[in-house]
Amino acid sequence: MPSKLQKTVDGLTLEDSVLLHWKHTKGDARKYGNGSIGGFLIKRDMTLLECLETCGKGDVAQRPPSPFMLKHKTSKVRLHMGRKLIEKDGSMQLVNKEAEGYSIRNTIQKYLRQSKLQKQMEDCQQKFLASGGHKSKSTGKLILEVDINEKMPLDIGIKKSQLQSEELEQCAKVVLQSIEPFHHSLSFKAKAIVKVKFFK
Repeated sequence: MPSKLQKTVDGLTLEDSVLLHWKHTKGDARKYGNGSIGGFLIKRDMTLLECLETCGKGDVAQRPPSPFMLKHKTSKVRLHMGRKLIEKDGSMQLVNKEAEGYSIRNTIQKYLRQSKLQKQMEDCQQKFLASGGHKSKSTGKLILEVDINEKMPLDIGIKKSQLQSEELEQCAKVVLQSIEPFHHSLSFKAKAIVKVKFFK
């Protein structure tokens, strides 16, 4: 949106009527990691936004946030599935089969839900803050590595820590050590990365 339209947007209130125009611009084609090309990226530029009558006289519109947005807004710790590797010819290679990738992701997601890892990491952060830890030190990222062995419980540990607080990292290690073994039905060896991000 051009900056000259932002003032009009900021002044809008509930039930205001506006005239809105925009243009679509076709950008570059999407390129995926496997070399395939998808559809073109579409850019939408707003070219006109003006009040049809006097704007800014009504109540300010307050759209309630969706449950999804509420969850992520209030959550201080988020889990993100990173790359997935599978053993091929004695070495670990990036997963290139959709079915195998889905199986790994689905298995680890069940594991994370059952272990309540996100909630336990949030508890670590809250304990750290309650003990007088500075908020700036309660942020950062842990990179976890999940080892998958055929018909063996998943093994999870810290591959890399980007936390500023040793106390927070130690709490995270205790959580990982206390998680109950998770048995699965995967019939191959693999690894997966799970990122744990801590926010203010």
